[in-house]
Amino acid sequence: HRLTRIATMLELLAGSVPWLVLCPLNVVKVLLNKRSPIAHKIVYEASEQCQAECGIARMWATCFWSLQFFLAAILLALWASSRKRRLSTVAD
Repeated sequence: HRLTRIATMLELLAGSVPWLVLCPLNVVKVLLNKRSPIAHKIVYEASEQCQAECGIARMWATCFWSLQFFLAAILLALWASSRKRRLSTVAD
């Protein structure tokens, strides 16, 4: 049971750390209205232009990336809290 819980927490940590880097970068990119270096390979040009011209699309993108950042930060805080609790029980 304990190993399963530790594995789950490590998965959460490994899954949240990249988001803590990617999200702020994407928020800045959206706010500056710049496209990603590989966007032209993935996104149709018409869609890219539409999104660049639409303030509502940029607003939702900013909300999305901000929410992802806060969720990743919460997961990291939960991991740190559970680790601290584990260390205090071992010390006792």
